[in-house]
Amino acid sequence: MSKLQSPCCPRLSRLPHQSYTQGMQLKLMEVTIPARHFVQTRYFYSRVLCLPIGKEGQHHAFFDTGGSWRLAVVDATQSASLSLPTGRGAFFNLSCDDLAALRKRLELAKVRVLAEQDDHYGRNITIRDPEGNTVNIYQDGSFS
Repeated sequence: MSKLQSPCCPRLSRLPHQSYTQGMQLKLMEVTIPARHFVQTRYFYSRVLCLPIGKEGQHHAFFDTGGSWRLAVVDATQSASLSLPTGRGAFFNLSCDDLAALRKRLELAKVRVLAEQDDHYGRNITIRDPEGNTVNIYQDGSFS
């Protein structure tokens, strides 16, 4: 079986090879977190992690990540197109300028730090948001 073939998609190997320079380069635009507890999850990202809200509505909030993509929190109980989260969905990495200051902020907000380590990836902490999604936060410049 070739690298492009898989049991779930046997026709994949028939697709012509296309280089990224031919207009099909994919870029991350947004990570969406469906939230059963929308108000608490919105508060967590805006007030605890201090991500600025770029745009919001009654059942959604888009957070500015300082990069080329945004983080969206959507009230899963109000959207038929989203499945209810299980707490085992999104897993993503963020970076910050001052991990020690953020650690103090998390303590004040009573957010449990699951892991704190200095490893070959850099200095980081691991937490969960109110929906149970795992969030790793790295000290800016330590991830290489």
